[in-house]
Amino acid sequence: MTTDTTPPLRVYIASITGNTEVRKHIQRTLMILDGLGVPFKAIDITVRGNEEEKEYMREHSKKEGAGILPPQFFHNNDYLGNFSDFDEAVETNTLEEFLRLIPTDIPDATSSQAADESKSRETSVEGESSKDEDEEEDEEDEEGEEEDEEEGEATEGEAGEDENKENEDLTESATITLGSKSTADKGEEEGGDEEEGEDEAEEGEDEGEDEEEYEDEEGEEE
Repeated sequence: MTTDTTPPLRVYIASITGNTEVRKHIQRTLMILDGLGVPFKAIDITVRGNEEEKEYMREHSKKEGAGILPPQFFHNNDYLGNFSDFDEAVETNTLEEFLRLIPTDIPDATSSQAADESKSRETSVEGESSKDEDEEEDEEDEEGEEEDEEEGEATEGEAGEDENKENEDLTESATITLGSKSTADKGEEEGGDEEEGEDEAEEGEDEGEDEEEYEDEEGEEE
């Protein structure tokens, strides 16, 4: 059993023609296809024995105009277009689509790969987004902890100032109390000294009276 390796792309050309424009179109077509390495089958309608191929080209070419001139393009039995269509595809960079080099009836492996890559990128973007959110939350937590530490330090500082102030007030109060007590003690001591002076004065008066009485008694005895 033999496998048909005939390329599906068929290009109808004419190797012998008196039309200069047609000759240039054929030369350009072959140069581009060979340069790109596109597999195709060239069918020369001017070769003896290809009369049926020439008739097939004329019957199945659907472009309207003054005569059906080569080159004409077919994909298996499907008509693709003439040289104007081919040249436009080259200029617009859509030659692969025009020549049906990319299968359209089976899943495109390239598209499937592109879909997988797109899904992978989406997953990667979601992962990066989640990572960014986690980093932002961590930064917010760190900022909150720093604020709490600063507030705690400020509170401790205020508490320390209040405690120092209370200690100063207590010290001042104790100093005032001690000063008042010292003044009171000094006043009491002075009062005691005055009382002792008064007592001594009274004792002196009593002694004077006793001496006077003694002298009176001696005078009476004499």
